[in-house]
Amino acid sequence: MESPTKFNEDRPAEPEKEREEEHEEDEESSEERDRLLKAIANIRADTDRLRGQIQAEEAVYERVKGDTERLKEETERMNNEHTRRENAEMLETCKRASWFFLVTLSFNEWLVQVRPETREKVDEMNTWARGKLAEYEEKRMDIEAFERDLAREEDV
Repeated sequence: MESPTKFNEDRPAEPEKEREEEHEEDEESSEERDRLLKAIANIRADTDRLRGQIQAEEAVYERVKGDTERLKEETERMNNEHTRRENAEMLETCKRASWFFLVTLSFNEWLVQVRPETREKVDEMNTWARGKLAEYEEKRMDIEAFERDLAREEDV
């Protein structure tokens, strides 16, 4: 058997300085590893925090998007109601105006029969009354067509 001293003699002796350098390198690499692990932990924490902010902002976006859509629909409904009220008033005006001009035309026919000398003036008045009657009838038909289109849109 070989002696323990012989084994140590065959092995090259490590200088104290080399051992200290290795120890310092180990400490430095350990500090570097700790620093990197801490940086990774901070990055993960920042990532989690940002992920939470993104989710919160996405939730706000979805809520605002829904609110906007509801407001848009409500505005359209209110506009349609307002338009319908205005159309109803205009239809009533058109009907009254049409009635008035029809009565005027009938009266003018009677007037010409009773007083033939008024024919020229009555003809002028009748031309004006027929023009106005046509205007109001056209408005009435436009409103009725619009109301039909609006009803179709609401059904869809």
